[in-house]
Amino acid sequence: MYDLGHLELLHHFESGAFGASMLPLPISIRMVIMQCALTNPYLMDQILALSAAHMSTFRRGQQQMFSNKAMELQTRALSLFNRAETDITKQNSCSWFLYSSFLGLHIMFETFQCRNFESFFGKLSTYFPVHRGVHVVTRKAWPAIRDLIEEIVGQRRIEVTAGPGGERPEECGHLNSLIHKSDLQDIDKDACFQAIIILQHIFDLCQADSGAHIQIPFTISWPILVSARFGDMARRRIPEALVILSFYAVLLHRLRTFWVFGSSGRFLIQSISAYLGTQWEDWLLWPNHQLAAI
Repeated sequence: MYDLGHLELLHHFESGAFGASMLPLPISIRMVIMQCALTNPYLMDQILALSAAHMSTFRRGQQQMFSNKAMELQTRALSLFNRAETDITKQNSCSWFLYSSFLGLHIMFETFQCRNFESFFGKLSTYFPVHRGVHVVTRKAWPAIRDLIEEIVGQRRIEVTAGPGGERPEECGHLNSLIHKSDLQDIDKDACFQAIIILQHIFDLCQADSGAHIQIPFTISWPILVSARFGDMARRRIPEALVILSFYAVLLHRLRTFWVFGSSGRFLIQSISAYLGTQWEDWLLWPNHQLAAI
């Protein structure tokens, strides 16, 4: 089932290179991950898939080979998971959470690798549902994984509040007026307001702590926490949702040295600006200004 090639991928996952650039996690967390993976083959395969995806970004002449290996292992992991698990329990909750998180990160990488606007939105049909799945698993497994999560991100939490809330003078403040003035249905407005509140909270958390090991997990969390309706609005290219997505892309751009994000922030801001045209340029001034400022 496993060969020397898989051993190479596992070594890369456990190496200092992984902790430094692939996924900045405390050593204690990486030990928990390995303990779970050694008893759950679907988690081991997804770890190896993510390791192969990372190696595809820097192994010259072998990018396609590692990319193919990543896809092969991801597919095998999903097959093993579907056969091995029927429901989340206290015993498997940690493995479920880790598997869904690593799968979500892998899907995020594949989606953000797109440099074709049409292909990118095609991948969003998988991207948002997978990340919503991570949210569902996290909620179900919370009692068992709470300590694990808090060790990764400290005691900071993202609180989701329904409705537009008060006026906010921060990065996302004027987005509320955009949604208020729109012709969207109330249910779609609520989805946008919620996405804005979560996004502003992530901006606040990133402002409070400049460490990448904190900023990266919170930036990853936004597509996990937004509603399924907002994800569908983005996939259908509803302009208001695309404007909000361009503000999220500023976070991606700020963390562009992280291999999963890369140049996706710039790509999204520029592509959304071109797609929406001059009618929406006032709403996109700040994201575009950030490209020049950072």
